[in-house]
Amino acid sequence: MSPAQHALLSADERKAALLHFAATVDVAAKLAEGALVDSLAARVASCTETERIWAETERLRAEAERLKAERIWAETERLKAETERQKAETETIGRRVEWSEVEKERRKAEAEEAVVEKERMKAEAEKAVVEEERLKTKAKWEKFLAA
Repeated sequence: MSPAQHALLSADERKAALLHFAATVDVAAKLAEGALVDSLAARVASCTETERIWAETERLRAEAERLKAERIWAETERLKAETERQKAETETIGRRVEWSEVEKERRKAEAEEAVVEKERMKAEAEKAVVEEERLKTKAKWEKFLAA
């Protein structure tokens, strides 16, 4: 695998590729053993011995294929489970993000309500000051007019 290819794959994909490679090496070793048995069988004069070796070679090849299939199946199942776990985690994070957005909007609305309330209270305070000034002025006029 080139460095460029290596950079494109995730850790799980690299691990899966490595497991696949290991299974392939195991199968190649079994096949090499089978080839060795085949070459030895050619030297054996006895037809019965050759047939036994041939049968053993075929059994080893079948066993190697079965082991390869089992490893691939197990890795596939593991990856499926990991994918499901990540999918569930992603959904949980999505719900948390949505909840955060709702909470953010609620707090924004509360802040806006506080600003409106502050402005209302400020207006009431100004109204009270104006009323107090009006009453003082009225009292002065009444005092002035009474004098």
